[in-house]
Amino acid sequence: MSNNLANVIFLPPNVTSKSHLIIKAIKRMNTLFIGQNKITLQTIDSTNNYAAKLIKVSYVPDGTVIMAQNQTEGRGQRSNVWHSEPHMNLLCSFILQPKTLGTDKSFYMSAVSALAVKEAIDVASPKADVKIKWPNDIILNDKKVGGILIENSVVKGLIKFGIIGMGVNINQNEFSFSRATSIRNETNKVMDSDFLLKIISEKLEKWYLILLREGYNEIITAYNEALWRRDSENKIEMGGKSLIASSLSVREDGTISFSHNGSVQTACFSEAKISYE
Repeated sequence: MSNNLANVIFLPPNVTSKSHLIIKAIKRMNTLFIGQNKITLQTIDSTNNYAAKLIKVSYVPDGTVIMAQNQTEGRGQRSNVWHSEPHMNLLCSFILQPKTLGTDKSFYMSAVSALAVKEAIDVASPKADVKIKWPNDIILNDKKVGGILIENSVVKGLIKFGIIGMGVNINQNEFSFSRATSIRNETNKVMDSDFLLKIISEKLEKWYLILLREGYNEIITAYNEALWRRDSENKIEMGGKSLIASSLSVREDGTISFSHNGSVQTACFSEAKISYE
């Protein structure tokens, strides 16, 4: 498998170099190991599914990434379906092997992944406003531009494999969800998915190495600084009710802390959802 990124870009309809800034791939991957082993697929049900099957039948180097041009059964958080037009977006899964990371620290896998995507879009589109919606949606100009699905393989309380599924809307311009967007829609840039993958790989390696050296405080601080609407009023759906909450903060165990009616409350991901309203 080649370590080089192919300099190929699929242009959406009615897009030319005159109408959009077109950013092509950079060939060299400037990482130690993340993304150096790259598997590219045309069509697959899900890159996470492919990764899960792969680690069961063969040796997989730490940092391997599986990338697909099209997914037929893409998945998101809370059993949601991830829809993506073929060749228009970044669809990939990284296989990480932290080995000494306990399940009590599993949220940090989510945090470093979200920070990597957030910072990669910051680099690719410096003027855009990029945030993280708890726990790991990526927000661009107050709309959802990406999502992350993490599936861990656990042995004796330790994470043996972490499969980090990422979907980032790059060049697609129409969505069924009104609060969805793409980098193209927000910045007028048409970007090669390999270009963004390269930057994500570099940012993920940076944060993953911080995690491996137990830089938990650095990670949670950066995550909270990037938290969407942390200082604004939010509608939180919890226990069948809608609560008006403010002063959002995510704790080290991944639970969210917020102020409601003058008191501080906490909730885990399965208990609460931050509304886009």
